Amino acid sequence: MPIISPNLARLFFFPSYGYTHLLTYLGIRNGYDKIDNTVYVGILPTIAMQKYLIEHEKVNAVISMNEDYELTYVSDQSLWAKHEIQHLRLPTVDFSNPQVENLFHGVEFLRTVRQANKTAYIHCKAGRQRSANLAACYLIDTYGMTPEEAARRIRSIRPSTIFGAREMKRLHDFMSVLSTKKKNVYIDRINESLLLFNRNIDKFNELLNILSQLIDVATGQINDIEKTLGNNDDDEDDGDENEEQQMISDSERELIIGGKLCELNEDLNTSLRELRQSWSTLEKQGAAISKSVFQLPKFVQLFLDTTKTDADFNDPYFRFEMVHFSEQFPIIGQFYYELCLEIQVNFLDLSSMKSIKHLSTVLELLSSRLPSISGIDLIA
Repeated sequence: MPIISPNLARLFFFPSYGYTHLLTYLGIRNGYDKIDNTVYVGILPTIAMQKYLIEHEKVNAVISMNEDYELTYVSDQSLWAKHEIQHLRLPTVDFSNPQVENLFHGVEFLRTVRQANKTAYIHCKAGRQRSANLAACYLIDTYGMTPEEAARRIRSIRPSTIFGAREMKRLHDFMSVLSTKKKNVYIDRINESLLLFNRNIDKFNELLNILSQLIDVATGQINDIEKTLGNNDDDEDDGDENEEQQMISDSERELIIGGKLCELNEDLNTSLRELRQSWSTLEKQGAAISKSVFQLPKFVQLFLDTTKTDADFNDPYFRFEMVHFSEQFPIIGQFYYELCLEIQVNFLDLSSMKSIKHLSTVLELLSSRLPSISGIDLIA
C-alpha cells in the first residue's frame, strides 16, 4: 500500500522536486552517488544531467522507478534510446516502496548489466527511497549482505537515503523470497558442476588413452629403426655368407637401408607432432577439471549457508555428508594436476628415443593410478 495516494504524490511532485534540486545546487546533497563499479543511485535527471551521465559516467543502462508523469515533466526519455542505453521502467508511487516483484525485475536486470561489465543508473525523484530500496536489494543479491548491512552501506555512501521500518520490512520480504530462489539456483549449479566434472573426467581419461596409444605407435617405430640399424650391422658381419646379398653392392645396400630409415624417421616425427598436440589437449582438459572441482565446493557452501533454517535440509548427517562431499573434490583436482605435471616433466625432452620409450612406461604407471570416481550422485 502506498504511504500517500497517487493523486497526492502527484500534487507534491513539483515542490519536492524543486526542493531536491535546490539542495543539490547548494551542495547539501549529491545529485547521484556511486554504490559500486556497476551501480549509481541518484535523482531524476534533467536533460543536461542525462547527457552528463552518458558522456562522463559512461552509463549503459538506466532503471527508472518513477511514474509516467514524473518522467514526462523533467527528462527526455528518447535520449536513452538515441544513445542505445538499456532502459527499464519500474513505476512506483512517490513516497512508497517498490513491490517485491519489481525489486526482482530490477535485480535481474542489474545482474545482466554487471555480467557485461557495464554500469547502470538507478533513479527515482530524489534518489532517497524507491531507488535506494532497489540498490539495497542489489547489494543483498550480489554480495550476500543482510538487509541491515545493505541499508548501512547505502546510507554510508548516500546519507540522505531513507530506511525506516517500512523499507526494512520490504528488504526482508525480498530476502526471504530470494533465499528460496537462491537455494534452488545453488542446487542446480551443484548438479551442473557435477555433470561437467564427470564429463571432464571421462574426456581426460579418453585423451590419456589416446596419448598412450600414440606413445605405443612411436615406441614401435623406434623399435623398427633400432632393428633396421641392427640388421645393417649384422649384414656387415655376415660377409660372404649370404650369396644374394653379395650381389648387392655396399652402396646399394646403404641406399636401401638409408631410405627405410628416412621413412621410419619421418613416421616417427609425425607421431611426435601428434603426441605434442594430444598432450596440449590433455593439459587443457586437466585445467578444466581443476576449475570445475574448485568451483563446486563454493556452490555447496552457498547452498548450506542459504538452507541453515530450511527444515528440508537441516538434518545434521546430511549437512555433514555435504561438507565431506565437497572436501573430496579439491583432492581429486590436485591428483589430476599432479598427474599432468608428471606427464609434462617427461614431455620436456623427447629428443632421444630412450626418453620416448621411458614416457611409454610412465604413462602406463600413471594410468594405473587413476582414481575411481563412479557412484557420485547428484542432489535431488
